[in-house]
Amino acid sequence: MRKNNKDLIGYILIGLFLVIVAIAIFFVVTNKDIELDKLTGCEKKAGPNNYYAIILDNTDTLRTIQKSSVKNKIKGIVNKAGPNDKVIIYSLSNFSVENTVPLIDKCSMRDGSDADKFTENEKLLRKRKDQLFDAPIEDAVNKMIAVDKDSQASPIIELIQKIRIQNLPDQINNKKVEIHLFSDLLQHSENFSFYDKNYDLKKFLKSLEFEKIKSDLSGIEVTIWQLINSRVDNIRLRDQWKEIFIKMKTNFRPNIEPISG
Repeated sequence: MRKNNKDLIGYILIGLFLVIVAIAIFFVVTNKDIELDKLTGCEKKAGPNNYYAIILDNTDTLRTIQKSSVKNKIKGIVNKAGPNDKVIIYSLSNFSVENTVPLIDKCSMRDGSDADKFTENEKLLRKRKDQLFDAPIEDAVNKMIAVDKDSQASPIIELIQKIRIQNLPDQINNKKVEIHLFSDLLQHSENFSFYDKNYDLKKFLKSLEFEKIKSDLSGIEVTIWQLINSRVDNIRLRDQWKEIFIKMKTNFRPNIEPISG
């Protein structure tokens, strides 16, 4: 009887040992360090999961109500980004497209809500995301909407091309890629301008000038946040931009969301 008890205790100890080993292996595998890019914070090997590109066209000064609305809309877009989703923010202001760089080019981070209570500190994860991701974005947006100097040019199509080439993946595959354009939609550049009284959009879309600056937006979802301008025909303008984006092969008919003010 004593022998059976000893055998039972032995089996229990062996079982406990195996359980401990299995748990240790699990934590080693699941908590394996993933190498991150030092500049963007994205996974270096796999790259970002999804992409959210935001363009704020402040070549015309935003009005007070528009500033508040734009800030809230951008915050809503950024909040959709999960860990390892990249957020790219450009300001279209008084710079040439060649010299324009993103104000934000970072991957989002874990906020601690899914922290393992045994191995991770939820508060530290939240603080890390606040400092390295949320705060820089808030600072960039505040600076963008504070711009109060009009620009002499508004090369919207050209900037979209630059973002498509430099900031978004060549192959979309199963990634979610979104472009959010906050603009009054008054394209104004050497290639094409809505300020030209004799502009012909249909002719432009068949021209070499358009071929030079267009982008292939296949698989990319485009949302136009139209900053309403009382000096122009906003409905006509948004319909013409639908034509532009469809010509650039976006798989999704552009969503149009007006921002009054």
